[in-house]
Amino acid sequence: MKKRLLFMLLVVVLLAAACMPSPDQMNQDVEKIVQATFQALTAQAVPPTPAVEVVTTGSISGQVTSGISHVGVFQVGTDTFYKLELTNGVEKYQIDNIPAGTYYVLAFTSPGGAAAPFPLAYSQYVVCGLTENCTDHALVPVNVTAGQITTDINIFDNYGLPDRNPYLDKYFGYDQNSGTDVIATFTPAAGQTGSISGTLSYPSEGIPALAVIAFDSGGNSTDYYYVLTQQGNSTYQIDNLPAGNYYVVSYVIGGGLSGGYSQAVPCGLSAECGDHSLIAVAVTGGQVTTGVNPGDWYAPPDTFPAYPLP
Repeated sequence: MKKRLLFMLLVVVLLAAACMPSPDQMNQDVEKIVQATFQALTAQAVPPTPAVEVVTTGSISGQVTSGISHVGVFQVGTDTFYKLELTNGVEKYQIDNIPAGTYYVLAFTSPGGAAAPFPLAYSQYVVCGLTENCTDHALVPVNVTAGQITTDINIFDNYGLPDRNPYLDKYFGYDQNSGTDVIATFTPAAGQTGSISGTLSYPSEGIPALAVIAFDSGGNSTDYYYVLTQQGNSTYQIDNLPAGNYYVVSYVIGGGLSGGYSQAVPCGLSAECGDHSLIAVAVTGGQVTTGVNPGDWYAPPDTFPAYPLP
């Protein structure tokens, strides 16, 4: 009996041993489990977010008169200056990596020698069409927007500029002691004021009476100048503005809906134009800054300064 019981126990042990996996099989099973776990974790992992490069500069491009050797871009109200040297015969230019801001654009023949450098400019005369009826040769402020090329800045006005001017003197090393000093032609006399003008719009039929307000872009919304328009008026002009930079916003008189001169305006006010930040408009003494159209009525609430009038 004992032998029979012992024999049965031995059979059970042998059967159990036969059912157990070999060491190689166990290693293979562990490897499969580890691999499956790694694949599952990898599938759930969130890929790293790529770094976003913030673009802070833009470009200016256009045409120049044949024979020009230098193009200069001068930031309004600062000493910032960018220069591009052109090869003989080149009649197109593009200056890149210009910080966003407002600039004057001029071109010159090579400085040096007995003759003074000959200047040309992008002016109201160019914007007007270069005809005999165009008599305004004031420099036109050019807005540079980050990530964009400001095109068609054509430097064709060689009639309204004197042979000497402060830009040549300061940035091109022209002899300060020769010729006639004409810095006053470009530098407004103390207290001289300028103007801002443009067209008006409204996001429904007809244009109501509006208050068009120019705020000091320095951040103090209590410093502002304004003009009140009549119902149906499609243009405006704010006069007697001290030289400086301004944000322009139009309001329905009494408060409520407002439309700004923002980045969405030169963008075209389409659904893709998502930048509603106001554009700083440069005002120069004795000049009218034109084309400032406060037509962005689609900005989110509180984008523009609150209606300041009583």
